[in-house]
Amino acid sequence: FKLDHIEGTRRQVGSTFKPIVYAAAIQDSIKPCTYFPNQIKKIIDWEPHNADESYGGWYTMAGGLTKSVNVIAAQIIEKVGIQHTIDLAHKMGVTSELKREFGISLGATEISLLDMIKVYGTIANQGKRPEPVTVLQVVDRNGNIIYDYKAELAINRKLGPHEEALTVNQAATMVEMMKNV
Repeated sequence: FKLDHIEGTRRQVGSTFKPIVYAAAIQDSIKPCTYFPNQIKKIIDWEPHNADESYGGWYTMAGGLTKSVNVIAAQIIEKVGIQHTIDLAHKMGVTSELKREFGISLGATEISLLDMIKVYGTIANQGKRPEPVTVLQVVDRNGNIIYDYKAELAINRKLGPHEEALTVNQAATMVEMMKNV
């Protein structure tokens, strides 16, 4: 195929963007056990709704992520700020231009699959953004190594994960929260 579906296309990411919002909240010292009301709240001119239109009660931040509750994600981005969320998304590997609007908290933005791999890789990699590698080693027909990524990495540390988007503790908190998703 001529179309590169990994890097060459961008798709609306929906709720897969929510962990970025929640990670921004953790950076902002909001605890996973912090409660948020499960209610419709107008934020300036935007009024998000839950997909199932079910409201009432309270969710912890961790519970809001587990159940992918839209109104909780919206309240969180309102609290931590759109710019903080955008800045973190970029540090985690998003290269797309993100609009300064609250709707990004629900994934109303287009991002490439490669960028989302970097985002989730950052969480799994103790907060350091990975740079995905497709070829680890090239060997010729005689068994001679022409290229070895691990050897190159030993020489040039900039090849591997080096951009710290989250602290180790923040990333660990996100991993724990995402275990129930």
